Amino acid sequence: MAFELQDVVNDPDLAESWTIKRNSGQFAAGSWQSTVVDIPAWGVTTVDEATLIEMIPEADRVHGARIFISESRMYVTSEERRDGTSGTSDVLMWHGQKHRVHSVGDYSNRGGFYYAVAVRMQGS
Repeated sequence: MAFELQDVVNDPDLAESWTIKRNSGQFAAGSWQSTVVDIPAWGVTTVDEATLIEMIPEADRVHGARIFISESRMYVTSEERRDGTSGTSDVLMWHGQKHRVHSVGDYSNRGGFYYAVAVRMQGS
């Protein structure tokens, strides 16, 4: 029997829901016209590991970081998206706290999921 990672990511005993706030837009009328879209997401979230927190800038380490694992695609700043657009990093709303995506691992070819490290935003 093959072990499917999607079974873990979607296990109701381990997974929970959160919201991806995706900020995109375009230049129009001489300025940036921003649009924020709320995308419901489902997956596993956990505290950041000590070895991964070293890649986060020191100023952001005091706010705390979380790992989000989901079938929902998550983006970092200036990453070209599948639709050819770009934007700022996704913000993940989890338990009333905002977390800005710092890095994303794309494992869509190895089980169909994404692994994001997100830093809690100051004041949330």
